[in-house]
Amino acid sequence: RMKSTSFLEDFITFYVYNENDGQEYKFNYGGGIEHIADLNSSDRITKIYNLSNSSKFEDDTVDIQHEKDIKVKTIVKETNVNISFCYQNNYDYFTDSYVNTIKTKKNGIHVQAFEKVFTDIFNQKLQSMKGYISKSEKNLPIFQDYSEGLCLVVSVSLPEPDFTSQIKEELRGPKVLKEFIKLYSECITKWINTKANQEDIKRIADKVMAAYKIRLKRKEEVDIKREKNKIKTSIMPSKLVDCEINYDENSEIFITEGDSALTPIKGCRNSRYQAVLPIRGKILNVLKASLKKILANQEIQDIIKSLDAGVGDSYDHSKARYQKIMIATDADVDGNSIANLLILFLWMFCRDAILKGCVYRILTPLY
Repeated sequence: RMKSTSFLEDFITFYVYNENDGQEYKFNYGGGIEHIADLNSSDRITKIYNLSNSSKFEDDTVDIQHEKDIKVKTIVKETNVNISFCYQNNYDYFTDSYVNTIKTKKNGIHVQAFEKVFTDIFNQKLQSMKGYISKSEKNLPIFQDYSEGLCLVVSVSLPEPDFTSQIKEELRGPKVLKEFIKLYSECITKWINTKANQEDIKRIADKVMAAYKIRLKRKEEVDIKREKNKIKTSIMPSKLVDCEINYDENSEIFITEGDSALTPIKGCRNSRYQAVLPIRGKILNVLKASLKKILANQEIQDIIKSLDAGVGDSYDHSKARYQKIMIATDADVDGNSIANLLILFLWMFCRDAILKGCVYRILTPLY
């Protein structure tokens, strides 16, 4: 407590004398929160920035006039915010926060407000910088991306602070939160638009974008894995007209263009070993869609479930439910387009079936 207070207040010096061993300790660090940021950061890619702001706002407090007369009254409070931050060439997030020189170990709204405002304002800056994020992009960086390498020290002062517990580890209060957001918005906007800071802002932008892209890639990998597991553990499609014999070298599946092709093929097939799966319209062009979107497509899911032999690199046609895949589409331009999209999908995600010569295109009559 004495150490952190002597950091924040230059004019205070603490002396502690230990009568047991005669040792005397002196605490007089000084330098404010910038000194704390300096001691807790290394290999910096930006300089240490110090921002401050203050304002007055109205808040409620308990007014005890007499022992039995307790009232709530509105008073004017003054708050001051001081921020010191820099970016380092690492992936750690260091934060140290104080309220009226009291260290808040679990932070609170004074830190949360900074994280929100810094993210929102910097995202606007990224969208205005060439080669970063377009203005139409909805999936923007979040504070997790901004936190990598950030060293942040926050010190605020305000009368009658509200803490979540008696040990004062975390600051709270909705009205104060709004005030913090306003104060941070003003000083961070001024900082980000200052011409002298643009070189460091570009360094921060590059670091944030690297973290942003890695996070999105990891999220996509998790989503894809979930989609694959979802397909793997799902039951057969309801529109699949199955056959009696499957997982056999004689088993076949006809992938047809909707009900128009389903009906005649269903009527003349051998139900012992020939199954029929109708698909509706054109499936996705797998060269133009993301893997997540491809695996979420219902028609593609139905084909993968019906074949039941994996997908992508894990596809093994020898384990497929049907050993021959017949594509049956109409003899017109749309039919050709659908057949080509199906062949493209099989080449990209069920390649082993094509390499083993198990994919066929039926030459359907025009009438």
